[in-house]
Amino acid sequence: MHRLLQLTVPVWLKNVEQLERWKEQFIMILWQMFPIGEYEKRVQCQSLFPHVKSAMSQRPDSQDSLQKWATLLYKGAWYA
Repeated sequence: MHRLLQLTVPVWLKNVEQLERWKEQFIMILWQMFPIGEYEKRVQCQSLFPHVKSAMSQRPDSQDSLQKWATLLYKGAWYA
């Protein structure tokens, strides 16, 4: 994604009070897609790992999303 969009979209989403919704959606999808970092899954982990690194700074507010976020970070650490 273009760097300018990366900078402006979160500000816009926050202004229209949609940032948390999309943050939780991002975490949920990545949580479902990212496998435990076993050797057989290394190619999939390698392609998704930059997104996991991005998710590290996207701590959600809801308890359910917070648990998924923590699990995602655990799986990312296992791969790393």
